Amino acid sequence: MELSRIFTEVDDRRERVIDILRELISVDTTIPPGRNYDRMAEVLEGYLQPLGFDCRRVEMPEEAVKRIPLPLEGERINLVASREEGKPPLSIYAHMDVVPVEGDWKHHPFGGEVEGDMIYGRGSLDMKGDIAAAILALECMRELQLESLFDIHALMCCDEEVGYYPGVRYLAEQGLIKGPLLWLEGGGQVPFQLKATAGSLVVEITTVGKSCHSGTNYMGVNAVEEMVPILDELKALKAEEEAFRSRYPAYPHPDAPSERMTPMFNLNIIEGGVKTNIVPAECRLVLDRRYLPDEDLEAVKARIREALDRGRERSKALEVRADFRHIYRPVVMDEDSPGNAKARKALMEVHGFGEEFPLMGIAGSTDMGDVQEVLPHIELIGMGAFNPLTLDKAHAVDECVSVNDLLALAKQMVYFLTVPGSVP
Repeated sequence: MELSRIFTEVDDRRERVIDILRELISVDTTIPPGRNYDRMAEVLEGYLQPLGFDCRRVEMPEEAVKRIPLPLEGERINLVASREEGKPPLSIYAHMDVVPVEGDWKHHPFGGEVEGDMIYGRGSLDMKGDIAAAILALECMRELQLESLFDIHALMCCDEEVGYYPGVRYLAEQGLIKGPLLWLEGGGQVPFQLKATAGSLVVEITTVGKSCHSGTNYMGVNAVEEMVPILDELKALKAEEEAFRSRYPAYPHPDAPSERMTPMFNLNIIEGGVKTNIVPAECRLVLDRRYLPDEDLEAVKARIREALDRGRERSKALEVRADFRHIYRPVVMDEDSPGNAKARKALMEVHGFGEEFPLMGIAGSTDMGDVQEVLPHIELIGMGAFNPLTLDKAHAVDECVSVNDLLALAKQMVYFLTVPGSVP
């Protein structure tokens, strides 16, 4: 069948992909707490089983869940859907969880409201839209009688948005990732495919003071005020750290500090005090450090500790505590791998791009670093629905995704899965 006809058939199913995504958005898989993975698995089984997939729910063991220091509720379920016919294996990955809702939304976060080309809802872009596009691609293949080149293993995983011990890591440890892994957050609907992502280090810093009446503050130690010298040192370190330039090219943006990837050093949360007439006894600061594949994690930690020591020397806090938490590992993809070359070819065929394009990096973090740690030789293949017009909507108020981008992703997947190429 000619590609033009296949692509037209995908476009004709516009309402179908909208309906699929609206149902996925309606299942609240916000983490924390991460409830409703069982409900999401049930919904996905309803789409995949009629397409010939054997579906298996793989629950995270208790000892693994305990490694996530957050308030979690419900079963930690991963869905593994396989269709085996004796062909080379290929795994397709997406995560089911979404970040919490905050801010003043115009559209209902779980309503899947459609306005023009956009579908709104938490997780629409990151990354339930990719799941809907994948389902549409598989349905089109069945309806058009297009034979898959692969035995497909669809992995729908839990707890990506919090890291520590994501569901896909457990699947990798259990040998449930088969063949190359088609990662549906690894590309976009412009000449874009990921080369690298950052790792994530979170540091929780606490200054301890002594509470007393605000009218006799000389009798206490103000933990908020005594955090200030530490904040000063961390702000100075931030400027030094973010001056580093990676060897990996960055995703282009007019406000980006460089054409190369740069670290991100964020002082993201500060809390202290309970009442205006009480001198606060504690102040908590949370630092989010995104470190690059060409940075050494232990050296990053050491520089933060040195800054804390300098601040401690100038602070009157009775105690300064620091808890270092490694959340995500960095990722580097092989742009010359057969799968990535074919994924770029699919993108070029769908959009008519005339020439090859370079891979780029972002300082966002992902659970693919866990996969690479467990399976260091795995081929990660990047594909996805992101584009510059919606990239800022991920994790944002009124998160949304373009229906046209979802249809384009579905076309790319049909091309990748059915058109003969060099992927083993």
